[in-house]
Amino acid sequence: MEKLDLMGKLMNVNVENLTTSGGNVAQEQVVVMVGSLMKFVSYSTDIAYYDDNTGQLDVTEDWDYSNTTMKYFKQFIEDYTDHDYINAKYFREQLENNDKIELI
Repeated sequence: MEKLDLMGKLMNVNVENLTTSGGNVAQEQVVVMVGSLMKFVSYSTDIAYYDDNTGQLDVTEDWDYSNTTMKYFKQFIEDYTDHDYINAKYFREQLENNDKIELI
């Protein structure tokens, strides 16, 4: 899947902040959406790309950088994709065995 490149494509762009466990806005955890394409960004770092039409999830090597990143990555997976995130071990297995999930 091509990376979501927003430069010059500012049509129908939607940006949503994820939320903390207390229901507040998580300032540095955002999902950028253009059509069926989504990008999860944590602290200005691209973490994952998802195509809602195909179910393809491309994940950068930074997905498990910190406990905070993993917490919001899990929220992104559960709330925005059709994939599961039970725990980090399970997701690592999915990276190896699920052809709809790729480490990029």
